[in-house]
Amino acid sequence: MAVKTIIFCDICNRDGRMSREERRTDSRSTSGRRIGDGRAWLEGGTAAARANGWHIDEHQRHICGRCYKRGLHRYA
Repeated sequence: MAVKTIIFCDICNRDGRMSREERRTDSRSTSGRRIGDGRAWLEGGTAAARANGWHIDEHQRHICGRCYKRGLHRYA
């Protein structure tokens, strides 16, 4: 059996979801809607993440390049 390592962004993907699009419902709509939320995840270890522009902060949180560039790591 192989072991698969997946890293999720601790800022924009705290729930650890891999689906780019998912069905959501809210109080305004009973049918839901399709969204492309851009939740970040990467299949690979920390070396692969760093090679792809990810950062690991002093609290050992994995932060995707997009959240890091936007400065969101300072407020999380």
